[in-house]
This record gives sequence, structure tokens and C-alpha cells, in this order.
Amino acid sequence: MLVAVALIAAAQGCRRHRGAARRVRDPRAEYATGCVDPRYVTAPSAIVATSTDGEVFEVATAALGALRMLAWSTQGGVSVAREGSAPVRVTGPTRREGFALAATAQRFVLAWLDGASSLQLASMDASGAAEAWPRVARDARQPVLAGSRNGALLAWTEGGADRATMRAQPLDARGRAVGEPVVIATGAVDGLALAATGMRYVAAWRAGGTSIRGRTISSDGLAIGAAFEVVPAVGALAVGPPALAWGDARLAVAWSDRRNGDLSLQVTTVDLTGRRAADPQRLSARFEAGARASLAWDGAAFGATWWEPVGGGSPRAYMALVDRAGRRIGTPLRIGADDDTSLTMPVIAWQRPEYFLAAVRGGASVEARRTGPRGCDMPPAPGP
Repeated sequence: MLVAVALIAAAQGCRRHRGAARRVRDPRAEYATGCVDPRYVTAPSAIVATSTDGEVFEVATAALGALRMLAWSTQGGVSVAREGSAPVRVTGPTRREGFALAATAQRFVLAWLDGASSLQLASMDASGAAEAWPRVARDARQPVLAGSRNGALLAWTEGGADRATMRAQPLDARGRAVGEPVVIATGAVDGLALAATGMRYVAAWRAGGTSIRGRTISSDGLAIGAAFEVVPAVGALAVGPPALAWGDARLAVAWSDRRNGDLSLQVTTVDLTGRRAADPQRLSARFEAGARASLAWDGAAFGATWWEPVGGGSPRAYMALVDRAGRRIGTPLRIGADDDTSLTMPVIAWQRPEYFLAAVRGGASVEARRTGPRGCDMPPAPGP
């Protein structure tokens, strides 16, 4: 009940302020000064669940129409919660970095690695009723999912980091595997990410640990054309795992590297040949090794979230907007906290007319909030 009340209140607040946004000629001009507090994502948050079996490993979110689902993993397994509903544990023990969530037009789809590294698959309808599907693969790693109206694509790797095989498995609108898995890439393949581009998908991965490559994949799971370079290598500098989002015929990519000295978060956008419109933009001067950012397209810009380590303090989470050329709009906003409790692993999704944010508070609690298209609350419109 607490979740429902807090999220409804956030939605009402955003509706109240949208009239102010319409009075501005460019709703993204003067980004920082347009907020009630230009330093923070100020939307109220609500705790969805608190883990009773250790730290939260990962968080994911997906939407089925107006219904939003949250999922998270701990050493005890994967739990899910629909907005306004109590959380439910849906799997047994799973591997760290071992689950993915997406949605088709009909169902939520969940993939996870069990304790034996077998890749399992299930789907849930809007009521929460679940169907389990046959095991997809043995000895799998790094499952990722992307959903579209007509189905979804599941991808994973097998084998060691230097001799890995990336496979893709098409799923129908109910989340069932269709046909056999298809090999997409081989070699030094890890850090997978997927994004839906309408009727197709695009995958990106770390190649050799120093660059990021991508490939377009059909709805049948077949590779289209050759792999292309998304982020070229900068000498021998290592790159972190990519995050992806698709919007306005551009692929947004966020990753970490040390091209500016310290480990920092970079972002750019490319087309499906790897051609970019601008040099990479640094979003953060600090970043956690191995962490992954989150991206979403809102119809006019990409929203990005990430978290940063703080020397002598608790980690902090941030949000920023990026245009279709990969340039930051305004200044990043700290995802607000009432205290100095750590906030990590933020994920972002767009559900018109608001952003949905979820994060891990204090390592063990999952919280959620909604905020407007600027990532902040706007002041009331001035009177006539």
C-alpha cells in the first residue's frame, strides 16, 4: 500500500507541474534553473522491499501497458513486485549478475541462471500468474533480454572470456522460445547488452576488454550484416560493460573507461554502422569498476542513471539527460536521499509522461520513484 500511495502521489505531482512545462518555449532549455531544486531528483520514493537474505545483486524493471514490474536478485533468488503489490520470490538461488527482465505486448518475461548455471525462462501476465518454460541452455553466463510488441530476444554467453560464444534465442509474445539459439559472435565476448529497435534488436558487447562492438539482430534471432564498432579502443585502456537504449534512429551507449585519467562514465550515440555525431561525453568523473549505467529514451532525449563511489562516504546515484547526438543536457541531478544511506544500481525507464527510477538503498532495500521529463519537480506556473 505504501508503494501505491507514494507512486500515485509522485504521478499527481508531475501532472500538476506539466502545465508549467508547456509554458516554456523549449521544455529542456535552462534545464537546471527550471527545477524546484536544481541539485536533486526530488520526487518522493517508496521502499518496495527489504532483503532478508543479504545484499541485492541486481535490479531490473519492465512495463506491460500501464503496469510496472520490478525485479531484483539476492543469494536466495529473484523476487518480483508489481506496483502496489507485495513482493513474491519466483526462483530458487541464482547467480550474481544472473537474471534479466523484459516485456512483450502480452507478458513479462524473466530469464535467470540457477545455481548450476542453467538458463531458465518463465513469463507472467498482468495478474502475476506465471508459466515456466523449458530450460534454454546449460553453462550459460550474462543473460540479457529485450522486449518488443511481438516478442522478445534472449541472449547470453557460453565459455570463457577469451573463447566465448554469444547466442541469441527469439521468444514469442508469451515468452516461449521459438526455434533454436543462433550464434551471434565468438571470441573475447562479455558484458552483453541488448536494445529493441522496433522489429529488430541490437546487441553490444566488450571485445577484448578494450572496445565495444555491436550487431543488428532480426526478430528471428539472425545476425544482420557484419558486426560494427560502437566504441573504438583507446590504446590498451579497458572499457566497462555497456548500457544501451534506442531512440530516434540512434543507439545511445554508456560505458566506463579511463580516457580522462580516473575511471569515469562516458556516453555517445551512434547509428547502426557505428557512426557517431559527436565525441564521447563524460557524465561522471568517478565510477565503480564493473558497474553498469542505465539508459532510456523518452521521445525527446535519453535519460541516464548511474552511481558513484564517494571517498569516506556512502555511494550516491545520479540522473542526467543526453540528446540524440550524445551531448549532455544541463547538469546531472543527484537522485535525492533523505539521509546519507548509500544509493546504488539505479535503473531508469520511461513510461509516458514520467520517468520511473528504481535503486538499491543501503545495499538491501529496493526503492522506487517517478519523476517528470526533466528528472525533477518543476515550480508551479506563475499566475496570469
